[in-house]
Amino acid sequence: HSVFVKETADFGAYLVSRAGEVFMTPDDMGIFITIGTPMGGAIAAIGHYEEGDICITNDPEGSGGMVTHLPDVFMWTPIFAPGRVDPLCFAFCFLHATDMGGLIAGSVSPVATDMFQEGLIMPPAKLARAGVLNPEIVNSLMANTRTPELNWGDFRAQMAGLAISRRRMGNLIARYGTDAIETGIEGVLAYSERQARSVIE
Repeated sequence: HSVFVKETADFGAYLVSRAGEVFMTPDDMGIFITIGTPMGGAIAAIGHYEEGDICITNDPEGSGGMVTHLPDVFMWTPIFAPGRVDPLCFAFCFLHATDMGGLIAGSVSPVATDMFQEGLIMPPAKLARAGVLNPEIVNSLMANTRTPELNWGDFRAQMAGLAISRRRMGNLIARYGTDAIETGIEGVLAYSERQARSVIE
């Protein structure tokens, strides 16, 4: 939505295993740093998931080191297979928000001495529960930025991307079956580990 994200391509989109390992990401994004970032800390911070949940954080400590600084806002959603109680996997996305409050506009200050000066810290929380937005969280996010319209537009784009990922993964599950998708996830991770070990060796 915002010119900043469009021009810098400072965003990412990922499919992530239940354990928090990235097993899919497009190769035409601006930011790849999070491909090797464990996302299990953020997943575990929420605990119980339902269909339609959307979680959010920009908290480096609360996410287990997944987030690098406060302008990077991560969202994720569980993807369920029919008849399964636990998520099959998760869809994640992040973008660098235009402003999260703090000392200066843009929330990146060369004179900041701690992360509290960067702006609002949002510990891992459910932005939406079973598809219903939490207005208290939305209001808090919008009250702590100089650019609420730009941030909300970008956050809505993130939520739309997560909805598309749920739909497309649902199509794959319907076409190939849950077992095949689960095996595929494990296979991709095993293959990438073999490739990485081969390069290191």
